[in-house]
Amino acid sequence: SEGGIPSRRIWHQFYTLDLETYPFEPDHSDYFVYVGRLSEEKGLFTLLKAMQGIPEGRLKILGDGPLRPELERFARENGLDHVTFLGNQDKAAVKALVSRAQFLVCPSEWYENSPLVVYEALALGTPVLGASIGGIPELIDPGQTGAVFPAGDIAGLQNGIRFLLNRPGDLRRMSALSRERAERLFHPERHYQMMRSLYS
Repeated sequence: SEGGIPSRRIWHQFYTLDLETYPFEPDHSDYFVYVGRLSEEKGLFTLLKAMQGIPEGRLKILGDGPLRPELERFARENGLDHVTFLGNQDKAAVKALVSRAQFLVCPSEWYENSPLVVYEALALGTPVLGASIGGIPELIDPGQTGAVFPAGDIAGLQNGIRFLLNRPGDLRRMSALSRERAERLFHPERHYQMMRSLYS
């Protein structure tokens, strides 16, 4: 009731997605992905430093931004041959790459509200490893649809990556649960029914 509004009169609604445009893909390839702007607040140096201790993982970075030259230089100077920068891709290519990924990593170090990239990954059946900051952890069910780690924590991020990489059998289960979560929380009809119920 902080601010004078009774807590019973406040509810939380997720965004909606047209799930028919996000085909569910339960199988995955041998890489995981970052999708987004390459800028300071996104935690990308934390991610690259974590990758120094994860030689068994393959990371594809999708997107562009002011930090890209520095990130590519860091990767080159530190022998991160298992990290690939793919730049900006069209929406169809992003969907295809995310749907086949083992998981999506969202290492932001600022207070993201409710990142659309996480919604889209879950809709495609791709688990998410997200920083525990802002609205990111609200979207993830740890151990079921992904995992969380403390924002900016290199060791914590490494542990999260290993947790998912070392459980290939669980990734298929998590994939199905990710899509199920998206259908339960992000479907427009569910959103509409919830709004009608609450307003009534």
